[in-house]
Amino acid sequence: CYNVIRLANGVIQYAGEESQEAYEARFVRGYAYYLLTQQFGSVPYITEYINSAEREYPRTPLDEVYSSIIDDLTDLYNNSSLAAQDHTGHASKQAVAALLAKVCLAAGWDVHTSLQNAEQGTYSVSSTGYFSDAATWAEKAINGVQLTMSFDDKWSPYEEGNAEEIWSVLYDRASYPGDV
Repeated sequence: CYNVIRLANGVIQYAGEESQEAYEARFVRGYAYYLLTQQFGSVPYITEYINSAEREYPRTPLDEVYSSIIDDLTDLYNNSSLAAQDHTGHASKQAVAALLAKVCLAAGWDVHTSLQNAEQGTYSVSSTGYFSDAATWAEKAINGVQLTMSFDDKWSPYEEGNAEEIWSVLYDRASYPGDV
């Protein structure tokens, strides 16, 4: 994930912050940070391109990481020229909204929820703001699309780019440089 983040930060720096490439790089960077927080909690949060041998980056408090991801993705949703939807492997506003829903939901659990009793599975929630935000972003991502495909059709490689897809990474055999 940190290699993805480093490369995304490089794209943002060298392509220019207002370029289509930078918009997509910000989305991918947010996704990588989301994955990192789910595995490790608090992690170093870096938004500039690193081209030195520096290796000492302190962990950023988890609430700050979530807040930074949410702020960056919200700005991306509101102020970028990303397409509303895209089924060709590019980031879109729909994908940004879906990722924001996931990040807000995770923040609600990780920042504002405390386990009371593990054996009984009880917990307390100190704030529902992130949960409300998650629902709002999920509604924007869904945007009224009805689910009509069977599970088999939905995940078939012959159905890539269907209307129910929000974002995917597409692979191309011809672009792989090694022995396929």
